[in-house]
Amino acid sequence: MTSPKNTVAFIGLGVMGYPMAKNLRKGLGSDQNLVICDIDKDTIARFQEETAEYGPVGVVANGFEAAKTADAVITMLPDSSAVEAVYLDPTTGIVAGISAAATTSTHGQHKLIMECGTIETATIAAVSAAVDKLQATVRASLPPTLP
Repeated sequence: MTSPKNTVAFIGLGVMGYPMAKNLRKGLGSDQNLVICDIDKDTIARFQEETAEYGPVGVVANGFEAAKTADAVITMLPDSSAVEAVYLDPTTGIVAGISAAATTSTHGQHKLIMECGTIETATIAAVSAAVDKLQATVRASLPPTLP
């Protein structure tokens, strides 16, 4: 299984995202993993073929899987509706993946998330609020022993 500590996820292999992800794969060590996600399967196949010499490139189906697989998730999405879907969908979104990772492993608690597109302020605020809510989660623990 791929270690989240050694894995970066990149979602969105469009006009801007493709060269960004390609340069990222070139810059990562050969022992580091890149996982990608895009709606165009032909683009994914071409990316894997063009970057095979630089190191491993895996594929995830959505933001949820990306967040569970990697400690860093970078997105380059075309518009606000795509950002909302990729980050906030309760089943397939990045925020849901972070929440699931936090409950199943020690790697879920420290994630770097970076959206690189030009997105509406309200959308970024909604994503930020969802992530902040995750950061404020209260977990149960044993009470301290009193003297």
